[in-house]
This record gives sequence, structure tokens and C-alpha cells, in this order.
Amino acid sequence: MNLSVSTADGETSSSTAAQFVHLHTHSEFSLAEGLLKVKSAVGEATQRHIPAMALTDRNNLFALVKFYETSLAKGVKPILGAELWISP
Repeated sequence: MNLSVSTADGETSSSTAAQFVHLHTHSEFSLAEGLLKVKSAVGEATQRHIPAMALTDRNNLFALVKFYETSLAKGVKPILGAELWISP
């Protein structure tokens, strides 16, 4: 399997192995469940050559601007989301 990945600066790289992408991550802004600092999480993703990362804090969107700007600056594609509790 040959994958082609576009980076934030428009360069394309190829890989023969599937790359891992975090799709369910809580930051320190997910008060009940998260301790992860946004900048350190994106920095770790950069060091591990993870091309994209999702931030899905619980019941708030407080970290999205910080996550989005940090991800773009580090070349990680930000995936924005939220895990919401909805009551009838």
C-alpha cells in the first residue's frame, strides 16, 4: 500500500505504511477527562511524523483556536471536533 500525504506547506511525501492519526484526543480544556497540553501534544505528533490530529474535547470548544494555530505552525493537519452530551 503506497500512500501520498500532503503537508501544511504543500509538499507531498510518499509512504509504504499506513500512518497513524489520533481522532479522539482530549486536552486540558476537557475538564473531566483531559490533562494533555495542546502545544506538547502537537509537538509530540510532529516528532512522531503524525500527519494529522483531531482534538475532541468534551462539552467545550475552548482549545480549538490554540490547537488550530499550533497545528498549522508545526505542519500537522488539525481536525476540529467536540464530544457533546445532549439531553432530551
